[in-house]
Amino acid sequence: MSKASSTEQKAAARLAEQLDRLPADIRRVLMESFADAAEAIAERYDPGREQNKPLTDAERKALESVGVSVDRSGTFYRPIVRTAILEGTLLATALSPAQAARVLGISGRRLRQHLSERTLIGVKRANAWLIPSFQFAGESELPGLAIVLKAIRETALPIEIAGFFESEQPDLVDESEEPMTPRQWLIEGRDPQAVASLARGI
Repeated sequence: MSKASSTEQKAAARLAEQLDRLPADIRRVLMESFADAAEAIAERYDPGREQNKPLTDAERKALESVGVSVDRSGTFYRPIVRTAILEGTLLATALSPAQAARVLGISGRRLRQHLSERTLIGVKRANAWLIPSFQFAGESELPGLAIVLKAIRETALPIEIAGFFESEQPDLVDESEEPMTPRQWLIEGRDPQAVASLARGI
C-alpha cells in the first residue's frame, strides 16, 4: 500500500471530523457505503482501460441537487468513480425509515409495504433501509410518486431514478414552454401520467 500524500491525509482528517459530527447510525451507514465504493473501484479499476467521459445530464443534475459542486476534475469523468460519488451523495441526503415514516405520517410497517410494493424507493445498506430524499416535497410525499415509480423498470438503479427526477425533460414544459424536471412537475400538481410515460424509458 502506497504512503498517503499530504492531500490525502488532509482529506481523511476532514472526513473523520465531519463523520464525528453525525449520529452513530448515520456514521456507520456512510462508512460502510464508502468502503463498498472503494472496494468496487479497487476490484474494477484499470487505468489502462478507463476512459474519461463527461457526466451525463442526469448525473450532473443528481449531484447538483444535493449540493455537490460539479467541476471538470478528472475524478468526475471516470465511470466507476463517478458512480460511487453519485451513490454516496444519494445516501448522504437520504432519510432513515423512522424519519421517512414521520414525514409521511405512517407506521414503520406501512413504510415497509411501500418499499415492497415499489411505491417508494429505498436503498439497502448494512441490513437497514435508506430512503432517498428526492421522493419528498416538504413534509409530504411527492404528489403522484407511486404512479411514476410503478412505471419504472424494476432493475433501474436508485441513482438513475434520482437523476431522472432531477433532470429537465423537453416533453414536460410549463405555460412559458420552459422545460421542467419531473420533480418540479409533480410538486406543482401536474399530471403524473405524463411523467410516468417518460419514466418507462429509464
